[in-house]
Amino acid sequence: GGQFGGLYALDQKTGCVHWRFDADAAIRGAISVVRSGRGGAVVFFADFLTNVYALDASDGHVIWRTQVGRQKDSVVTGSVAVHDGRVYIPLSSMEVAAAIDPDYECCQGSGAVVALDALNGQEVWYHRTLQDQARPVGKTLHGSRLLPPSGAPLRSTPTLPAKRNKPYARTGEP
Repeated sequence: GGQFGGLYALDQKTGCVHWRFDADAAIRGAISVVRSGRGGAVVFFADFLTNVYALDASDGHVIWRTQVGRQKDSVVTGSVAVHDGRVYIPLSSMEVAAAIDPDYECCQGSGAVVALDALNGQEVWYHRTLQDQARPVGKTLHGSRLLPPSGAPLRSTPTLPAKRNKPYARTGEP
């Protein structure tokens, strides 16, 4: 995957491009390739704008595509994890950049982990890292509302221990 959304499948022997796919945004995480029950393989990844893709590994055609971000500034900077028929996506936020503007009502975003069904891309569950929703608690010196709690974005791949069917994720910017 690349900074401009290009995903390339290369021939292992020659290094030549077998196929190319253009995602809607930068691909910042690793690509997961999982064998399918039909003898082929499926390529899973997410782009920066929270689109998650499942492609046929043989030719790069789209099996499904789902957008998982629910918040205005949601992004994906980590890698997806695939385990036991589910795709787990770590959601981060670019709200820290928007907060530089003194008129910005800061901050409402939270990281999250989203689980999708690997066969069809349908959402199985969505877990926000902060349970409480943002609420006004005051104003800045510029008169903009302060809206905590926010933060705890996920920037790395969720870990899925073999004996527990629950993902673990590391957060940042508490």
